[in-house]
Amino acid sequence: MAANYQGFYVNVKSAAGVISAVGAGVSVAVRLEGEMSDAAESPLSTDANGYIAAGSIAAASPDDKCFFRVEDYNGLAGNATQILTS
Repeated sequence: MAANYQGFYVNVKSAAGVISAVGAGVSVAVRLEGEMSDAAESPLSTDANGYIAAGSIAAASPDDKCFFRVEDYNGLAGNATQILTS
């Protein structure tokens, strides 16, 4: 059964405290809670506006917890968590 995630922006905060979208081509890994490896759909990539479009995870069920993470974007890392829906 597949489950869906909402689209979201990937942002970065500058040294001056300004928050902006990262831009195109940033890889975002996807992992379901309790899994030892990334989901088959991983990695996702941001569009020109730093946006990850909504989609689905084939191996997931509604109410599963999914982690989205950016690793080593110019030395920075970050993550987001979503509860998947049907």
